[in-house]
Amino acid sequence: LINPTYLGRDQISGRLIMGDYNSGKMLLSASSTHFPVTEDAAGNLLYTGTPFADVDMASLTVTLSVADGTITGNAGTGITVGGTPTGRTFAGTVVALNTYFTTAGKITYQGAANNTTARALTTTVSDGILSTSATFSISFATANGAPTLDAISDQTMDEDSVKTVPFAVGDIDTAVGDLSVTASSSNEALLTSASVLLAGSGANRSLALVPQPNQS
Repeated sequence: LINPTYLGRDQISGRLIMGDYNSGKMLLSASSTHFPVTEDAAGNLLYTGTPFADVDMASLTVTLSVADGTITGNAGTGITVGGTPTGRTFAGTVVALNTYFTTAGKITYQGAANNTTARALTTTVSDGILSTSATFSISFATANGAPTLDAISDQTMDEDSVKTVPFAVGDIDTAVGDLSVTASSSNEALLTSASVLLAGSGANRSLALVPQPNQS
């Protein structure tokens, strides 16, 4: 961007008056139009080239905004990090900001739990008077999340009886009907693994505990 000039006329003398506007910032787009990260993991927001420039100001403030998740700014020379997890700010000289934003590990983003839908990342740069913005996409690679199992507390039962213990299973990635459950005993003298009987389907499962005779 170059400094534009404007012309005005003094209403009394009729002389022309020339002045300069404060030039707007130049925000260069990254070579990639999106930032790839992995579901439920922090990934780099790594800019390329020389992202920021200003012909008037030596220092700028850059704000990264996203709908949800967490933007983290790690320590960097000459950079003041502020803001919130979804509206992180970075203040410093143009040189320091360009170095910081193009260094892996300085800025990371982790999406909301289990989210795989792309998010818009708005980058706004300001010199305190003027500002300009650009929007990039954050894309997510799917990660296979671990299945869930209800916590089962310690159980008590009468000697020579059978006890049924219900529990639930789940998985964000896999249909619950396709989940397999196995169980074993750590005390075969009291309860053999073959006597831990699994039943149920879908999310609702159960254990039938059949101890050895006359054991307590």
